[in-house]
Amino acid sequence: TYRDYVIRAFNTDTPFDRIAAEQIAGDELHPNDTGMQAAVGFLWAGPWEHTSMSVAAETRQLWLDDVTNAVGVTFLATELRCAQCHDHKFDPYTAKDF
Repeated sequence: TYRDYVIRAFNTDTPFDRIAAEQIAGDELHPNDTGMQAAVGFLWAGPWEHTSMSVAAETRQLWLDDVTNAVGVTFLATELRCAQCHDHKFDPYTAKDF
């Protein structure tokens, strides 16, 4: 359904800033629109899955770290993973912000 959302957005000439906002927070921006569940599929496209062999809180944090970096790479063209431990070397991203 995420792929269908992306194709539909481009075919209807949806402005890129709206596509970006919907992919990051569509379910919060439009809570009654079930199509926005598909839009935030971007955030769920990561490798993290909780199993009985891991601690749930740790798995969630790994997933959140991955999502934060994916948003930075995709929409800011900047790796944010380094700010996980220290302030970004060249840009104004801090470890606190991460």
